[in-house]
Amino acid sequence: MSISSNRFLWVIVLGLSACAASPRYRDQFDSRGTAITFSGLTPFPSEAITIGAGCTGTLATVGRTATGASVAVTDSGGTAWYSYSVSVVIPARQWCATRAGAAFPKQQFFTYAQTTGASSGPLAVFASREHGWETGSVALEDCATTQMTGGEILTQCALDVPQNMALIYSGN
Repeated sequence: MSISSNRFLWVIVLGLSACAASPRYRDQFDSRGTAITFSGLTPFPSEAITIGAGCTGTLATVGRTATGASVAVTDSGGTAWYSYSVSVVIPARQWCATRAGAAFPKQQFFTYAQTTGASSGPLAVFASREHGWETGSVALEDCATTQMTGGEILTQCALDVPQNMALIYSGN
């Protein structure tokens, strides 16, 4: 992705109260041992961010980070946005096996992941570009335009999923 398209994506994401740019809903990873990057933006500097994951019951905390103290970008309305990014290997016990069958011909694993800001609460999630069609959703890059307001992006592009949890899959 070029620098100009990265800036376009940052600008598109702005206007949301807070969002998780990754992982996306229905993202697929090679193995449960893969480090997954959790990243996004909030309007709060030095905000504590908690990463939760699990497939049954309450999510377990699997990582922590904080937004930066320096402004990552300022939107056209003058709102300053602060970014966060952390790589986390979700422990094997936080993944559950899918049942083999027509829908899952090979054994797969799944978990739900949630990124929560101390001030922002659960951060909005978006569909995976590769798998959005499976949920009838459109990925952020294919949904948002520079003409849309942050509120329009949130209502038209962010997924309406319980507690803003992203369902993700893994191979072995």
